Amino acid sequence: MSNIYQRDLIISLLAKNYDTHMNIIWATIGLLLGAIGWIITSREARSYLTSPKLNKIVSLVVIIAMAIMHYYLLWQTMEYSIDLKSELIKVVGENVDVINTSEFIYLISYYMFSARAFVTFILFGFLSFLVIKGEKHITSR
Repeated sequence: MSNIYQRDLIISLLAKNYDTHMNIIWATIGLLLGAIGWIITSREARSYLTSPKLNKIVSLVVIIAMAIMHYYLLWQTMEYSIDLKSELIKVVGENVDVINTSEFIYLISYYMFSARAFVTFILFGFLSFLVIKGEKHITSR
């Protein structure tokens, strides 16, 4: 297999992995904002979470499971991105332009992972807070 073909294949895999990573983030943020909005705007949702207590517990278990799966998937896409960068370096050698361009566009670094995980952590935390204490802190007219 030629180096050009390998390089193009690895860069396309980096791009696909980056798309997957961003889809995970946007889908999770959309789901969390929808759930937060539902709890804030719906008296029925808040009353559902307060009686019986099992509803609140099950909701929190689901939120925690979703958070764990979310962070695991983000971590996996970051690790795969780093592995692909290593493979790209093996293929192109010292061609810094190819590495820097693909790294700048598609590489998921630890810092990007951390920033995105932090944003979703805040949303998961706020949703958990609303499930636990929402009825006491939100008043409907």
